[in-house]
Amino acid sequence: MLGKWLPGLFGGKGDGVVSTDLRVGDATQIEGNLPSSIRDRYTLPAYTTAQQVLDEAEVAGNLKAQKWLHTKFSRHKLKQLQSLAEMYKNQLAYSQEAMKVEEDLQRTRALHGEAVIRHAFGSIEQQRQLGGYEKAFDEVGDSFRF
Repeated sequence: MLGKWLPGLFGGKGDGVVSTDLRVGDATQIEGNLPSSIRDRYTLPAYTTAQQVLDEAEVAGNLKAQKWLHTKFSRHKLKQLQSLAEMYKNQLAYSQEAMKVEEDLQRTRALHGEAVIRHAFGSIEQQRQLGGYEKAFDEVGDSFRF
């Protein structure tokens, strides 16, 4: 039974089930012209022990797990950043709206102040006269400075 899948270990005919005939203790031979990167990946060095094969598999599994975790965390980070950006965008819109409201408030307050002054001091002609009086008062006040 096992000879069917691992012919090198359990002495059986390969029957083409496993193309790379792996014998522990032998260098693996790969037929055909493969790129060297693939050949290196699937070729074991001569005199490999089963323990080394297991270690290699463990290292590869660890790398795969790390990669998976990394992508998972990267996605999580991306989601966090996106939500943060959304929050900042909303905050910016809100603050701009608040600034507009504040501006309107200031404008109405200023207009209201002008209206109060106008109401207190009467018409524009009177205001002009008041301006003239103020000038005269200022000149008199300047003449009294020693």
